Amino acid sequence: MRFAVVSVVLLAVVAHGAHGAAAPLGTIKGRVLFVATAPNVPAVDRTSDPYCAARAGRDADLSVGKGGGLADVLVRLPPGRLPGRLPGATPKAPVVIDQTDCSYRPRVVGVVVGQEVVVKNSDRTLHNVHTFEGKETLFNLGQPEGSAPLRRELGVRPGAVVRFGCDVHPWMAAWAVVSDHPFFRVTSSDGRFVLKVPPGSYDLEAWHPTLGTRTVQVLVRAGRTTTARLLFGE
Repeated sequence: MRFAVVSVVLLAVVAHGAHGAAAPLGTIKGRVLFVATAPNVPAVDRTSDPYCAARAGRDADLSVGKGGGLADVLVRLPPGRLPGRLPGATPKAPVVIDQTDCSYRPRVVGVVVGQEVVVKNSDRTLHNVHTFEGKETLFNLGQPEGSAPLRRELGVRPGAVVRFGCDVHPWMAAWAVVSDHPFFRVTSSDGRFVLKVPPGSYDLEAWHPTLGTRTVQVLVRAGRTTTARLLFGE
C-alpha cells in the first residue's frame, strides 16, 4: 500500500533555558501521526516453530497507537549535511537488538557509522541473523539458543538502511538506519520524540520502513524548543 503525507504542521515555541559561555543545544519536540484508518493486518502464521507459536509477537510493519501515534519512525537530522564537526560523532555504547518472543526488538534503530551493533538471542530456539543492504547480504549467521551475542560493525555508508531478517522465521524483521552523527530518535508507541541538536536550520527527516521518508524544515535556536508535527495518511 502506498501512503502520502496529508500535511505537515510546524510550530515554534520559546522555552526558557540557561545561558552560559557555551551556547546550549536546542530541542526538537514532536509527534508523528497516522491519520488514515490503519489497515487490518492478518495474524502471522507461526506454526512452523512450536516455540514461536506459543508466544505473541509484534510482527506488523505499521504500528499505530492511541490517538494515531505512529511507532517505529526514525526522526533525524539528515546525514552528510551538517556544518562543521559536531560533538559526539560515534557513541561508545553499542546498539542492542534482541530476538525475543520470535520478534526483533526494537524493530527500528539508529546507528552511527563505526558504532557496534550487538544482536542477542533471548529465545529458546534457533534464529538466523541475515542482514541486507538492498539485495546485498552483509552477514548471515546462525544464532542457536544460549549462544553468545553477535557483535558487528555494519560497515555501510551514512544514509544506508540495513534490514535484519531471519531465514528460520521469515516474519521477523528489523531495520538499522545509519547516520554520520548521533542526532536521531525513534518514535515511541504513541508517536512522540524529543531530539536535542546544535542550533541551526535543518531539514528534519522522518523515516518509516514501509511509508518512506518525509522531510520538513526546522529552525532550532539555542535553549529553545521547536515543535514539529508530522502526519502520514492517504
